[in-house]
Amino acid sequence: MKKTAIIMFISAALTIVSCSGDGGGDTDTGYVDPGSWSGKTINGNKTYSFTNATINESCGPNAECNAIIYQNKLNKINYVGIAVNDKHLEAASNFSLKIYWVADTIGSVDLAPANYTIKVVKGTNEYSTTANNLDITVTDEGDGSYTVDFNNPITIDAVTINNTDSIRAVKYP
Repeated sequence: MKKTAIIMFISAALTIVSCSGDGGGDTDTGYVDPGSWSGKTINGNKTYSFTNATINESCGPNAECNAIIYQNKLNKINYVGIAVNDKHLEAASNFSLKIYWVADTIGSVDLAPANYTIKVVKGTNEYSTTANNLDITVTDEGDGSYTVDFNNPITIDAVTINNTDSIRAVKYP
């Protein structure tokens, strides 16, 4: 039940931050910077790159890339989560990645599979089983974004995230 609630939270967060805040049209114009409620600030440094042939998805750096990192409470438990998707593309291939774990702050981790949750959607297929640690270096870039570098490959069922793959995500909220 907690996994379902967290996945729903991540999906809702991606939906909220990827839509235009003006309500005056149906054009997706980028992320709303939650630190600037008086106006909209687009962070053009968002990016992700997954080079393995089974995923083969990338975006940016570009303000239109959907990539977030967050730290917040759900049911009185602190979590850190990372989420990316390709919904910024008109001809999206239906790709998303969601990773979360229990933590009080955003930072680098090396977690056993039992201590984090990962889900990859590619096309009509969903993958969520891994025997690999989540070994990532997370760097605060000082502009409201964080770089996430994968230090070791992670195979999730039939797809692999390489140790050369990375994400630069905007902090939400």
